[in-house]
Amino acid sequence: MKHHTHSHARRTATPVAVLLGMVVLLAPTRAGAARTAGQATGTSSVTSGTWAATAASTSFVFTAGSGELDTAVTNTGTLALRSVAYTATASGPPGGQASFVVLACRSPWRGRTCTGGGARVLRVGARRPTATGTSTVVPVPGASTYLQIRPQQVGVPTTVTLATAVVAPADVRASIVTNQ
Repeated sequence: MKHHTHSHARRTATPVAVLLGMVVLLAPTRAGAARTAGQATGTSSVTSGTWAATAASTSFVFTAGSGELDTAVTNTGTLALRSVAYTATASGPPGGQASFVVLACRSPWRGRTCTGGGARVLRVGARRPTATGTSTVVPVPGASTYLQIRPQQVGVPTTVTLATAVVAPADVRASIVTNQ
């Protein structure tokens, strides 16, 4: 007696497997269930830059009755800045009564008015002859922000000396990477 069941099963299994394979290939998948992989290609370059903030004037002389004095601070570097540090020193005769406020503005001062958004940077005077303050009112590369040294009280001739500093990396903005 011959057994044909084995060969009959083999002949039936082959078309069923082919049909199941087609059903799997043609079956729709849910959007969240599909796995995807990708590869991005492109080029990127690393460049260097400079940072600096330079005041147009750094020495200001005040006498009794003096009004405010202004100066521009220009970003002479190639990188955007987060902040600029300012140090002011007031020097006058011993025992003199003098005090000053240094203010920053995005646009040129109009008298005592800042129309472009500004902030107080520091206060300096006879009781505190040297002070350092940081301002986030900063110019973009090649542009300027504007400082005003405003006397609060001047009893004797006093000179206010101003210095700027940009301390990288804290004061320098990180570069922005874009897809191009």
